Amino acid sequence: MSNWTEAGRGGCLVAAPRYAEAVARLFCLPYAGGGAHAYRALAAAVAPAVHVVAIRLPGRESRYREPVVIDTNALAESIAHLDDLPYAIYGHSMGALLGFDVTRTILATDRTAPRRLYVAASRAPDSHTRGPLDGLSAFDDLELVGTLVRYGGMPEHVAADAQLLKLVLPTVRRDLAWCDAHRYRPGPSITTAITAIAGRDDPSVAPDELDDWRRHTSGGFQRRTLAGGHFFLDENLPALATLIGADLQATAAVTAHAVQS
Repeated sequence: MSNWTEAGRGGCLVAAPRYAEAVARLFCLPYAGGGAHAYRALAAAVAPAVHVVAIRLPGRESRYREPVVIDTNALAESIAHLDDLPYAIYGHSMGALLGFDVTRTILATDRTAPRRLYVAASRAPDSHTRGPLDGLSAFDDLELVGTLVRYGGMPEHVAADAQLLKLVLPTVRRDLAWCDAHRYRPGPSITTAITAIAGRDDPSVAPDELDDWRRHTSGGFQRRTLAGGHFFLDENLPALATLIGADLQATAAVTAHAVQS
């Protein structure tokens, strides 16, 4: 990520190169244990029309010495502050729940709201269904690593490297604990449109379960299914990039026309 730059204080926002053709910005929130690097390929695939800014949470990459504390209010402030382009939020798995909370927080202020929230590989926040990736924070290390490798959440070379595993596993476990402890706070539906995306072969989130996100928005809802498993972000990047790129360019065009009118 040598050509990426920090876009906010504290290393929270990490921005891909921005091109003059950019018409929209996409803020990307990570899956459990993930960092800003998880979105390098997506950033390249949606450029130059979409400018990607990845969220780097504490406890990883350049912030590895920081305690793993997820502060929704601070994230909302950092994202909403960078509002010189129409923007959307993408969250994968854990990032989808976090993205929903961040969007609600932004909408409770007078900041510019995101045009769309992409929730990927995640059931709705008030779902009571449990899947094979729920409760992982309580697994012992061997079980946890084996499950992560099986579902594509950890490369085999990381799982086989005891020293590397010692560095990354605590952050993964704390992120998973955040997911397991996450509780939906009842409130009005958000006015930001939601696009819910699932991998066709994801055993943890059935495509039909995405419809539960519909009740959480009054701004429009779309459901999309892509080939791949829980980590279709990696397995089927071209399809995901095409979906997001076309959607945000269309949204930006509508916005520009409305401003001109």
